[in-house]
Amino acid sequence: MYKLETHLHTAGQSPCSSGMPGEIAEIYSSLGYNGIVCTNHFMRLYIEHYYKFKSEKETVDYFLKGFSDLKAACAPKNIDVFLGMELNPDEFSYMKSEQPRAELLLYGITPEFVEKYGFSLLTLPHQELFAICEENNFLLSQSHPFRDNISAVNPEFLHAVEVFNGHPGHNSRNDKAAEFCKANKLIPLAGSDF
Repeated sequence: MYKLETHLHTAGQSPCSSGMPGEIAEIYSSLGYNGIVCTNHFMRLYIEHYYKFKSEKETVDYFLKGFSDLKAACAPKNIDVFLGMELNPDEFSYMKSEQPRAELLLYGITPEFVEKYGFSLLTLPHQELFAICEENNFLLSQSHPFRDNISAVNPEFLHAVEVFNGHPGHNSRNDKAAEFCKANKLIPLAGSDF
């Protein structure tokens, strides 16, 4: 059996995490994990108010650094690290006063994909993002769709939904997410939101 963490953030790249790559490698090795998907946040809120880099390239490089640092730390522990992203596109931005607000998880992406699209990932409409994922065999999921101030997005443009989110600081209403997943015949995912 291959044990995989599907929703993990690293300190610095995602302000909700205090886990440094070496610490993450130790923890996941001790728990018998074979792989981790590094899903650091990519959202305008953090880009403008947390990262504060002058250029798009600097921001993209910084985002990718979280992945590469984790990959390097996990290699000696024989833990595979895959690039993912927790994307908060402008269409669902937390910077808007009105709903809908949501975060989408992208799986299967590559550094070249992130470098190619950069900030345009923020402006893509949900339907267009889904089409790009379909074209590239990426998996598009919604994370914690029933937390406070978050809306479940159109399931027609999702492959999966996070039916279990383990973040202890939020009520993710995982039971509602599981019902939504089943009703819409989506792939169920679970992650710690480390």
